[in-house]
Amino acid sequence: SHHDLRRYDFNGLVLCHSHFSYTDFRQVEFIGTNFNDAVFEYCDFTGATFVYAHLENTRFVNCTLENIKVLGTQLENIITDGNLEETTLRYEKQYSVRTLYASGYLYEVYYWPYQSSHTEPKPIQPMVLLHGMSGHALDYEPLVQQLACPVYAINLLGHGRSAYQSLRTLAQFLDFEPYYLQGEEDSFESLDTHESYDESFAEDEPRNAPTYLEIVEQVKVLIEQIALLDGFQAFNMLGYSMGGRLALHLAHSLEKTSAKLKLKQLTLISAGLGIEDKQERKTRQTSDRQWSDALWNTQDSNHFLSLWNQQALLARLAEQNPLEAQRVLRHRSAHQARGLALAFDSMGQGEMPPMHKNLAELDCELLWVTGAEDPKYVAVAQQAL
Repeated sequence: SHHDLRRYDFNGLVLCHSHFSYTDFRQVEFIGTNFNDAVFEYCDFTGATFVYAHLENTRFVNCTLENIKVLGTQLENIITDGNLEETTLRYEKQYSVRTLYASGYLYEVYYWPYQSSHTEPKPIQPMVLLHGMSGHALDYEPLVQQLACPVYAINLLGHGRSAYQSLRTLAQFLDFEPYYLQGEEDSFESLDTHESYDESFAEDEPRNAPTYLEIVEQVKVLIEQIALLDGFQAFNMLGYSMGGRLALHLAHSLEKTSAKLKLKQLTLISAGLGIEDKQERKTRQTSDRQWSDALWNTQDSNHFLSLWNQQALLARLAEQNPLEAQRVLRHRSAHQARGLALAFDSMGQGEMPPMHKNLAELDCELLWVTGAEDPKYVAVAQQAL
């Protein structure tokens, strides 16, 4: 049946993840309304007004969006079905962002669909992409344009808007209300940031990092969820640096535990096998802890990125391709400092169990890519193969 909600006051409401269908929103005013990740199907928004509304990854399916008025609302963040009339305000992007949970952690998964042609003899296997430390799913966007297949790029723990604390940890710790529930009329902070919480949160926030193998299990669960949702049984995977190390463990775990999901091809870029020597691994843990302590205590991700990008190999990107360096930094500057701190605590090289003895058990095609002027990882790749 058709629902007429034109007489309702939606100003300031938090309705993220809601689902509306066959609803009349004509001429409705939305001021500060949070519709992040909400879904609208067959709804009429003709003449609606959005003033500082939250429409991050809001999906409009077969909706009428004519003569919309906006102020301070970013419509480029919405997802449409592409069937809107030319006269409407239309903003489209080539990817969508899904939020999925694994073991109580929320993960962002960027998805680029691919329309296969009728001449292709068989279904095209999708590709899963895993970024490096301090990286972002959107780092891969230029590569995605060259891939003739569906692509899923996962923001790993503490990167982008992927959570760095589990829901259980937050539920036990957060026993106060955000500002917008305490009568602050001008405050519409996102639920995704800690800016809307009491200052005591920063002082007492628990530093609970999952183990490396727990991260492997979480990402495996994510891929299994995606495979179930989109109906595929085989896929390929590519990982860079930290993401490559994680991909190795994922490949091994899938080989041992997953009967329904098959990894066909694994591409590793500048990825290590782990550190076999216990003392050397302990030294690396100490080094990683220095990075993570600074991030946790200062909560300054921009200062960290400026230091991190001064490393020799990373600094060359700014020298040889400054536009690409700026593009990458734009995505990474959105990271939360404490998220990156727990990423170091969970996925640093010192935390990774070595894979040397398990490599021969992988039953997938393996392509190992290294920079020609990166002797450390050239040697690692030669040893691995």
